[in-house]
Amino acid sequence: MKAAATFLYGLVMAGITMAQVRGDPDGINDFLSDGPFALHVKGQAQNGSIDGYLHTVHTYGVQSLLLYERLSCPKADDSSYRYYFNYTGEMKSNDVDIGFFVSDYTVEETNAFGLKGQAVSLQFDLNTNLAVPVMGIDTAVLAGFNAENKTFLTHYMDDSTTVAGERPPYKDYEYYNWAVCWQAISNVVAPVLSWVTVGQPHNPTCELVDLVKVSL
Repeated sequence: MKAAATFLYGLVMAGITMAQVRGDPDGINDFLSDGPFALHVKGQAQNGSIDGYLHTVHTYGVQSLLLYERLSCPKADDSSYRYYFNYTGEMKSNDVDIGFFVSDYTVEETNAFGLKGQAVSLQFDLNTNLAVPVMGIDTAVLAGFNAENKTFLTHYMDDSTTVAGERPPYKDYEYYNWAVCWQAISNVVAPVLSWVTVGQPHNPTCELVDLVKVSL
């Protein structure tokens, strides 16, 4: 992690709380933006059935889900298939820009944190080892794109390295634990972009996928 990013990355760690940096006297919220792009979802298994694109769907609450749809190309004229990447140019993971991928900010308000659009965060429940990526709540997770434009999430620690009484080593860890799983969330029952926290998915409908940025 670059030294210039230490302060903001310390705020983020596993997830950033938007209220922590409201006011922003030091101009930390001056994000750069990349996009629009689509997010291509491709199954990792050679004989997998998943091949399509994500689109954003609102639930009954303020949050939005990322749903998978089997398509040969994204619907470029539909804002729910468009995404952007907000980044500072200072935060890096293994020399790759990290930041926040967000919904199409031409149809969403800029939030108090300074991000345009609704940022992706992870929502957990106690009955599963899946987290659900959601947009529109008050946290966000750090993401980036590797040389193949595959989307990863990043964290500064790996708890499998924990030793009693010692602080785990800090380094950049990049995770690619995306899956598409049938889930029932709020008013939605659909194949939803999911995140496997550890091990094999508890949900038997899950298929592990790559999430690839595709320019529009």
